[in-house]
Amino acid sequence: MGQTADELRREIEDTRSHLGVTVGAIEERVSPRAIVQRRKSAMGARLTYVREAVMGKASDVTGRTTGTASGAVGTVHDGASGALHAVQGMPEAATSGAQGNPLAAGLIAFGAGLLAATLLPVSEAEQELAATVVDKAQPLTEEAQRVVGEVASEVK
Repeated sequence: MGQTADELRREIEDTRSHLGVTVGAIEERVSPRAIVQRRKSAMGARLTYVREAVMGKASDVTGRTTGTASGAVGTVHDGASGALHAVQGMPEAATSGAQGNPLAAGLIAFGAGLLAATLLPVSEAEQELAATVVDKAQPLTEEAQRVVGEVASEVK
């Protein structure tokens, strides 16, 4: 109750200042431009993470190259023991090699798909489709044999 007019004015100015900062923060938070910018930044960060997970970082490549070179020297030096360790570490090596090389990752995935395809039994639909393809290819096969025969006789 013992506040003077100057103290009240200073308190009002502090409140206005604090209120202005709060309103500015709210305005920045709900601004469409700021929302779009935050979304773009978040998407860019996610894309960078995915790219680095697939392609690797330059520092990772240097470390892997040094590790691979020293591992090769160790394998040669250790002989059969090193070869055994290399075979045992193949899954980890494939994973680390694929992380920095998208082509290797694709080849590994393709190989895993081929392996899975050979392990699964052939379905009836696949058998019927194969029989249809063979039936439709029969005239083409006969025509190709005829043309090859003609070419062979001309060459003779």
